[in-house]
Amino acid sequence: MTIEEKVIEVINDYVSSNGTASKMTSDQLYSLVTATYPMNRNSFLPADYCYNRTNEGIDFERHSHLFERTDDGNYLVLGEDYSYSGPVYY
Repeated sequence: MTIEEKVIEVINDYVSSNGTASKMTSDQLYSLVTATYPMNRNSFLPADYCYNRTNEGIDFERHSHLFERTDDGNYLVLGEDYSYSGPVYY
């Protein structure tokens, strides 16, 4: 199982149990994922999984989207296949 698949599984399970109203810091997201799949916390970057942000070098259309980054630097936990319709920042 790839790191991306592990992150997707944990976040989708979380959303299935808790809905899409949760707001978390990067540290909370790392803790959530590593509690299920022990790995180096630098193995994934929450910013790479955002609906509303992308970085050069990431194929935005092919990469999984799980979070919305908020103005305060935290993340709304939305899960895969969320119907996001807001702006995307590069």
